[in-house]
Amino acid sequence: MLLADYRHPHFGRWVSDAGSWGGMPAGVTSTCAVTADGRRLRFLRNWTWQEIAVTAPTAVRDVLAGVDHAAGAEIRLGPWDVRGLLEMPKSSLDHGPSGRGRCPQ
Repeated sequence: MLLADYRHPHFGRWVSDAGSWGGMPAGVTSTCAVTADGRRLRFLRNWTWQEIAVTAPTAVRDVLAGVDHAAGAEIRLGPWDVRGLLEMPKSSLDHGPSGRGRCPQ
């Protein structure tokens, strides 16, 4: 779901979405990139002094920790923490989106 669309004078056109990763807790931001092979890479950042949990809407691999999380799993972010999450293709871990395509979603 597209929430906003704006044109930045330097970076160009950006969109804000409430797609499958919408509804982040206060103090947590979510951004997305597409890898060279077309997979989505999600970055979660905790900008607070408290540990915060985020529910993964699709299966992901934490590329920093090397840990897989199934759809619906709770991902904990420590104070001022960041996670790089590669959305996984459909597999036994997830029956949701394919993990391929363009951002945002």
